Amino acid sequence: MFLRKDKDNKKWKIEYDETIFKIYDRNNDLAGYFFPNYGFMSDQKSNSDNGEEVEETIIDAMNKEHKEVSGGEILVPLVKLDLLDIEDEHVDLDSAYLRMEADLQRMDAWKSWMRSNLDRYNIIGNGIYTSREDRNMLSIALHLNSQFVLHEKDIGLKLKPILDSLSECGLL
Repeated sequence: MFLRKDKDNKKWKIEYDETIFKIYDRNNDLAGYFFPNYGFMSDQKSNSDNGEEVEETIIDAMNKEHKEVSGGEILVPLVKLDLLDIEDEHVDLDSAYLRMEADLQRMDAWKSWMRSNLDRYNIIGNGIYTSREDRNMLSIALHLNSQFVLHEKDIGLKLKPILDSLSECGLL
């Protein structure tokens, strides 16, 4: 039993990296990101380099002092579209349909998971984004309404139930 508990605790690793937290699985593969709500409003942000430096300095200090923040977003893969990575210049309708049908099944699984877990994990919204590195990868940001202590271990403990649930459902 002790080994099982230790193995479960090692399933997710959280690493702070320049204002965000990276989430790694037990194989040390990047599984997602956590973006704490540091309390800066986008209207308050300065577009100048000086404004960004001040903001980053404040965020760094908040993380070093393990401040508590209200809310954040976890960003994880949603679906890898198997439509645009085609060597040919085109794809026929039947092939496109089959490829998208599998993606829709995955989206249905996500919708089901969301309906079942909104309240359990204090999810107050979501947003779908394309990956910067891969335009065929769609990611989902889950907006969490929870308190987070800015510390890798604390964030890991708080996110573990969500990550475990997504993993158990084959969504992560």
